[in-house]
Amino acid sequence: MAAFGIKAIQPQDNEHIFGFATARGTADDSLLEVWNGPTQSDLRFTIDKEGQLQGRDGSAARPTYSFETDKDTGRYLSGAASMLDVVSGTAVGTWTAGKLTLVELQVDNININGNTISSTAGTDLLITPLAGQQIVLDGTIIIDAGVVTGATSITSSSFVGALTGNADSATTATTATNVTASANNSSDETVYPTFVDGATGAQGIETDTGLTYNPSTGVLTATTFTGALTGAASTIVVVDSSDSTAFPAFFDSATGSLAIKTDASGLTYNASTGMLSCNLTGDVTGTASVATTVTITDNESTDEDNALIFTAGGDVDGGNLGLESDGTLTYNPSTGKITATGFIGALTGNADTATVGTNVTASANNSSDETVYPTFVDGATGTQGIETDTGLTYNPSSGILTTTQVTGNLVGNVTGNVTGSSGSCTGNAATATTSTNVTVTDNENASENDLIPFVAGAATATGSHGLEMDGDFHYNPSTGTVTATAFAGVASSATVASTVVVVDSTDTTSFIAMFDDATGSLAAKTDGASSTTQARAT
Repeated sequence: MAAFGIKAIQPQDNEHIFGFATARGTADDSLLEVWNGPTQSDLRFTIDKEGQLQGRDGSAARPTYSFETDKDTGRYLSGAASMLDVVSGTAVGTWTAGKLTLVELQVDNININGNTISSTAGTDLLITPLAGQQIVLDGTIIIDAGVVTGATSITSSSFVGALTGNADSATTATTATNVTASANNSSDETVYPTFVDGATGAQGIETDTGLTYNPSTGVLTATTFTGALTGAASTIVVVDSSDSTAFPAFFDSATGSLAIKTDASGLTYNASTGMLSCNLTGDVTGTASVATTVTITDNESTDEDNALIFTAGGDVDGGNLGLESDGTLTYNPSTGKITATGFIGALTGNADTATVGTNVTASANNSSDETVYPTFVDGATGTQGIETDTGLTYNPSSGILTTTQVTGNLVGNVTGNVTGSSGSCTGNAATATTSTNVTVTDNENASENDLIPFVAGAATATGSHGLEMDGDFHYNPSTGTVTATAFAGVASSATVASTVVVVDSTDTTSFIAMFDDATGSLAAKTDGASSTTQARAT
């Protein structure tokens, strides 16, 4: 059967028990049970689900029962189904159609009375929903994990603590006499001061782009101000003037809120010419249109490039001329050097670097007996630095150019040692010091008598010797014949000599040549014993 309340627990001692119960059986649908002991016989009476008082045996008559004197907090029903206080006899609740209605309910520290739920003790009033559960108020306002949603408006005379989040629209702050402002005096930004349409009452906060403020500078900017301004104005509106006579402003002190003053006679300014007219005392810095004398400071040691000054005005030699300078015309006091992109006119002295010099003036020197160094550059065209090499020298008195090596063709007479075989030399070389190899051209058909070179110094087989030639000693490539006035020595074999040159001899003793065979390439032999000075025919 369906439950109608909380089941009463059968007591285990003799204390009186008052409680709710479910039906114990089909014949006894009890809702409220009162016990007087631990056994079944101790059940005194019940109230069924219809609100009827019954005895233990199920009769409708109210059993005889009286509370003990120490049970003055007990509750019982009157005959009119009202729940009465035992001591005062006043009604604390009613039974109507099986429903118990209490005038007031106190559970621990929570009191429920009419439409009021209050706490009677403790520090916090806790409402703890289940995990994932939210609290819904008035079916609209939802509180979930600390976030309140659904509230169309919140009205209070004051709020304590910081309010976080964005308010989409705060049209009216009804009674907000104080607001919390945070200090911001360092941000370099443009903000907009707020204002309202009325001096009192609920007003909407407004801003205007024409009224701005920068916290970092403390400058308030507006299109115009009306009324008296007191204090110091850091900036004023200045209008460009073309008046021929204007009056510069000055003040009586360096700081403070001061009145602006002018001097009509002693300090004037011409806006059209930019001329300030006054009497000056003390040092003047800046640009003076006419300076008859200037103070020059001695500086001959600082290693820095200073801009040289010159006067504007072209060829004008005198008059009031403005001083000008150019970053490409500089002077270094420590080195005493002037640097410019170009010079026009004669330059005396030594220039360390001629950046773009297509022409230079050369002086003639062909008599000094000295070693000088020819100059050369790294490229065939363009701006190049002039360089020298100790391995390339020249003597003006002798006209001799000395170098460690020459590659290419040489035309003319070469004195000194020529080393190597790269290229060709045309002219006379006094000495070829170390020429172990020379280039030989094949020429075996030319019908000409070529001179055969030989080296001087017959007594030395090796070493450095000059090449020489003799018109009586030549060679014909087409015939392979070497011609000389005489040949010395013994030829062991004349390979193919069909004819020999015979010389008439008047010697008293001669040796007759003989051969080992009648034909062939044979060595000529003699016999000392067969020599004779007279020939005989048989």
